[in-house]
Amino acid sequence: MGLLGLQSIEYLSRNRTVCLSYVNIPPPNDYSFAIGVINIVSWLVHLLEHSWSSNENLSYPLLTHFSYHPCNFDEFFRLFELVVSEWNDYWLAQQANIMQFEQLSKKFRNQLLLECQQWRPIQKGFATLIL
Repeated sequence: MGLLGLQSIEYLSRNRTVCLSYVNIPPPNDYSFAIGVINIVSWLVHLLEHSWSSNENLSYPLLTHFSYHPCNFDEFFRLFELVVSEWNDYWLAQQANIMQFEQLSKKFRNQLLLECQQWRPIQKGFATLIL
């Protein structure tokens, strides 16, 4: 996750304003941007490489997204930027602190998996559906 995470940060930093909005979250809602990036890259890689159940339709959950978009690094980084944005919006809406990172990330990952099961590319706004 280290090198891919670093490349993902570099991709985000191309738009300085957007990148700074993720880095400059004031306490008590702040979290380590680097830790957030590493986690999000890990979630996406996990969705690319693992079967989530014995049900054939749930194998490799991001396959549907990449059947609509080319499977290359540029598209991965665009997807990463979308998921970072969704995570950041979800995190701020929860008015969470760092101690809730794992609990909220589990809910977020579950919603991300549900989004993958919709048989379409991942859509902006999916995090608003988290209960």
